[in-house]
Amino acid sequence: MKSLYLVPLLAVAACAQAPEKIEPVSVSPSAYVGASCNAVTAEHAAATARLAVLYGEQRHARTQDTAAVIIVGAPLASLNGEDRAPEIASLKGQVAAMEDRLRGC
Repeated sequence: MKSLYLVPLLAVAACAQAPEKIEPVSVSPSAYVGASCNAVTAEHAAATARLAVLYGEQRHARTQDTAAVIIVGAPLASLNGEDRAPEIASLKGQVAAMEDRLRGC
C-alpha cells in the first residue's frame, strides 16, 4: 500500500525544476580573459536575454509537468524534451563567468 503513495511522489520529483533553483555549471572566467570589456558586455547582454527566455520556457514546462502528473501521472513536458534545465545551468555559469570578468573593467 505504501508503494501507491510513492509513485506520485516520484512523478512529481521528475517534474521540470523551477529555473531559480537550477544551479549554474562552473565556467572559468579565464574563458573571457582575452576579450574586451565591450565584447564581454555585449555577450553578457545577449546571454541574459536568452536566460530570460529560457526561464519562461522552463516555467511553462514545469506547469505542464505538474498538470500532466495530476491528470496522466507522468511529467510529459520533461519526457518530451521541454525541460531547459541543462541549458539554463550552462548559461547561468557563463553569465557568472562574464560577470567575474566584467568586475575588472
